[in-house]
Formats: sequence, structure tokens, C-alpha cells
Amino acid sequence: MKITLRVIGVLLLLMGPIWFLQGANVLTAGNSPMIGDTRWEYYGALAALVGIALLVVSRRRKSS
Repeated sequence: MKITLRVIGVLLLLMGPIWFLQGANVLTAGNSPMIGDTRWEYYGALAALVGIALLVVSRRRKSS
């Protein structure tokens, strides 16, 4: 379970800033409907925060 939480946490922590930057119209590679859509700024920030929380929880969780 610890490994699963860590993997999901890292993925969210990596994807969140990308979503945020696309929503903020900073990262504009390709033709994506996310570019310039401010909803993705919120989704990206939330994803990064959840990723951090999962990593913190996985570090504190006792081994089974």
C-alpha cells in the first residue's frame, strides 16, 4: 500500500504543475483544449497538493 501511495503521489506531483502551466497559458506545446483554460490551473494545483499529501501519508504509514 505504501508503494502505491508513493507512486500515485509522485505522478500527481509531476502532472499537477504541467496542468497548472497549461491552464495559465505558459506551457503551450501542441494543440490542447487545456491551454488557456483557467480551470486547469485549479486542477493542477489541487493535483500537486494531493500528491504532496499522499507522499506525506505514505512516509508516516507503518509497514504492514
